[in-house]
Amino acid sequence: MTSIHAKRIDHSLSKIHHKPIIGICLGMQLLFQHSAEGDVDGLGFVPGNIVRFRQIIQFHI
Repeated sequence: MTSIHAKRIDHSLSKIHHKPIIGICLGMQLLFQHSAEGDVDGLGFVPGNIVRFRQIIQFHI
């Protein structure tokens, strides 16, 4: 987020935040208000906080 603010990318993104957008992995974290991973504020386009999983989840197929 420091780099995004320094390069003013957040200002460019805020102009188009009303359009459909998808974020994968870090991109998704940036869209929310806050991420517990790194304890950093996001762009706030999506209300809510990203929280870390407390344990490893193993999927059974």
